[in-house]
Amino acid sequence: TTERDLNRVKTDLSQTGRSLTSACFGFLTAVKTAETQGQAVAERERSDRANCDSQIREKTREITE
Repeated sequence: TTERDLNRVKTDLSQTGRSLTSACFGFLTAVKTAETQGQAVAERERSDRANCDSQIREKTREITE
């Protein structure tokens, strides 16, 4: 192996490391986005459920009066 070969390997390893770091950050961003969207969906479902419960109580009150 020559000095040039070693430098090429060093450069390749450095680029691979940067690529892996970038891929990991991209993955983490995607996970956080999915988590946030999941939380928003769960909150919407809770709100919808509360609205349905409220409507049921209101209709029940109307029927029993």
